[in-house]
Amino acid sequence: MKDMNFARIKDGNYEKFQALLDNNTIPWPCYVYDELAKKLIWVNKDKTWNYIGADEQPFTILEGTSEVPVRIEELTDGMYIIKGAYRIKNTDVEYNAKSPIMVLVEVSQGVVDATVYTSNGSTIYKIDGDITTIDKTVTEQTVVGVVQTQVQEQVPGIVQEVAPEIIENNITTATDEQIDEIIDNLFPQNSEGGE
Repeated sequence: MKDMNFARIKDGNYEKFQALLDNNTIPWPCYVYDELAKKLIWVNKDKTWNYIGADEQPFTILEGTSEVPVRIEELTDGMYIIKGAYRIKNTDVEYNAKSPIMVLVEVSQGVVDATVYTSNGSTIYKIDGDITTIDKTVTEQTVVGVVQTQVQEQVPGIVQEVAPEIIENNITTATDEQIDEIIDNLFPQNSEGGE
């Protein structure tokens, strides 16, 4: 399966949105959340698009509450759009989709494979009885953000800790004669009438 892409329309400018599709700034396959219409859009391979939930779309829309969350392990094969609270068996986390998310479910011999797509990446849950394994993929932007944060937090401390020792062990004071020799090697005297 090709990696899924996610995007957002904030201002309802559909001409700009179509231009982004046409120049592959928003690539296929892609889900786009329309903040103005508060609907999820599916981008087709031919660079057209449809609101998800229209009659011709094969998606089921589910909305969970804190009292009655959507239970992922109880879903059958299919593609779902989930809003609100949802749970995943054998995990202690109460999930809440503030914006609609896409969930692809495949069931085989009682084992539920559910892939949850969000704007930060996707998480694959393999629910087999009392065991749930989790495998995450993240967007490049998320990875870059984590790396930048770690570098900003750790590099200054490492430099302050290690740099003095490196300087002390590798840099020595040069004598006047050594400096003169380096200058003579860099700028040799002109032997044909120079100084």
